Amino acid sequence: MFSVVLGTAGHAETTSTTQGLSKLQAQELILRLNVEERSILTTALHEYQSKLIKDEYEGKMKQVFCVTLSCLCFS
Repeated sequence: MFSVVLGTAGHAETTSTTQGLSKLQAQELILRLNVEERSILTTALHEYQSKLIKDEYEGKMKQVFCVTLSCLCFS
């Protein structure tokens, strides 16, 4: 079960009375959304996934840079 409250900056905030969102709850939510809302949700999920991939890539690049830098410093 979810409820929506208006936040301080006029943004909607959701609260969950359960631990996380179950697959069934997600499906029920999708069924209640109209086409535009589903499109917005899909875009937000894609952007979130892209951010996770970018953050992972940047973390790996920092590790490579640090290893390379430490090799240069000790050679």
